[in-house]
Amino acid sequence: MKDALKIGYFCTGEQLDSLTHLNADLILVSSKVFPPIFYKRELSGADENVYRMGKFARKFNCPVIIAVKSDNFGITRRSAAVFQGGTLLAVVDAVTPFDKSEAPSFGYSVIKTAIGKIGIALSKDIADTDCLKALTLCKSELIIDPYADIYDFSLSNLVPTVSYITGLPCVALGDGKCVSASSSGKLIYCSKKESGVFILPTKKVMRQKIINTYSN
Repeated sequence: MKDALKIGYFCTGEQLDSLTHLNADLILVSSKVFPPIFYKRELSGADENVYRMGKFARKFNCPVIIAVKSDNFGITRRSAAVFQGGTLLAVVDAVTPFDKSEAPSFGYSVIKTAIGKIGIALSKDIADTDCLKALTLCKSELIIDPYADIYDFSLSNLVPTVSYITGLPCVALGDGKCVSASSSGKLIYCSKKESGVFILPTKKVMRQKIINTYSN
């Protein structure tokens, strides 16, 4: 992964034709932009939401991560569709459900993309230590949560904490806000703009842990 990434984001669908995003290294899209994915309707041809997402992602020469609700034959989850070059790489589901209307999933995802390995921590998963440990051990180079709109505390505090604990840069979209932090835990970007572009340093910070043992 490069020492710095140019990241573009969209919190709403108002600025999707913005030319400032075209040369970004990564594009993030919140759940407020595209309608839910109903797998049954997609497979029958009644819906073309995945196709529309792919058509949108094809405009960018970089990975595109889109937060979206999904309905897998009646099983509802918070998800993220990961595209590259307009091709769907994966649909990632949140392991921890938001409420009783949503179903849990199983397993955390690290997606290999053109810019490196991206760990996806969706919704409440970003505050789960098991998730952060798994993404770190699986050699993620960047942690992304495009569905961080369910917290009653500050994203500007959460994201730097996640970065400091994992030693990885982190970006989250939630409640009309984009927040990012470098691997050292430094807050890099915090904005309530509907869309934007920013530079995120991605150089890893290595910490030495010394364990003292004693014997009688």
